[in-house]
Amino acid sequence: MEDTERWTLPQTRQQTDAGAGVRVWRCQLAALTTARSAYRCLSPQEHARAARLIDLQSRHLFLAAALMKRQVLAPLLGLSPAEVQFGAGPHGKPLIAPAQNPHDLRFNLSHSGTVALLAVARGREVGTDVERVRELQWRGVAAQVYTRAERGVLERLPAAAQQAAFFQLWTAKEAYLKALGCGFSLPPEHVSLGIQGREVCVEQAAPHDTARWQGRLLSVQDGYQAALVVQAAAAPLTPELLDWTPDAQPPCPALPGRGQPAADQLAAD
Repeated sequence: MEDTERWTLPQTRQQTDAGAGVRVWRCQLAALTTARSAYRCLSPQEHARAARLIDLQSRHLFLAAALMKRQVLAPLLGLSPAEVQFGAGPHGKPLIAPAQNPHDLRFNLSHSGTVALLAVARGREVGTDVERVRELQWRGVAAQVYTRAERGVLERLPAAAQQAAFFQLWTAKEAYLKALGCGFSLPPEHVSLGIQGREVCVEQAAPHDTARWQGRLLSVQDGYQAALVVQAAAAPLTPELLDWTPDAQPPCPALPGRGQPAADQLAAD
């Protein structure tokens, strides 16, 4: 994806079908309401998890991301946000309850700072990660989570480009591990990724991973880096990038048939 790509909300069927199959929604969490009534659709488990966070801002950002997830997924499933039920995979990756998911939608949520990304794909695993770019002693982190080959690539770059490249690789690697469903429960030094332009390549897959993958770096906002990784399809990876706000779609839209997504909501690959 080039930096000139724009985030827009689709207004027509033609726009909606463009890049069908993989969509990434972006949300500015800080802009969401803090009114308690807005979060009534969240589950007791989501509220309990938020309550365990130390500071008020972290609680608000967590709740806002959970609200975004429900309000984006609900119309794709033909449900209200409160009706959406979630489960977890073998390693804890969130998934939609199978009884509500006849079209096999997969999703992944990431948020950092005040930016959240929600990636949704049909019939294939997906992972995304967004990180606020900040000053840090990246070499010490890289020594723990990057392979020798990955560290070598970083070290050969001009000094001024190394920190940006560190975050590009970090988000790409985390997106891949989240797509696998294991996150950093798998030692990240067991896998090696490469970046060619904006393309993400899995050069050394995780043990027992036999799938093929496609990945892209995403330009979401100044000061942030993001990446997307999905199971490979025959077509090139061209994710549809959308801005999301609570006003972008009604919280409980009228859609055909409970559990049946509207025909133009998410087309198959």
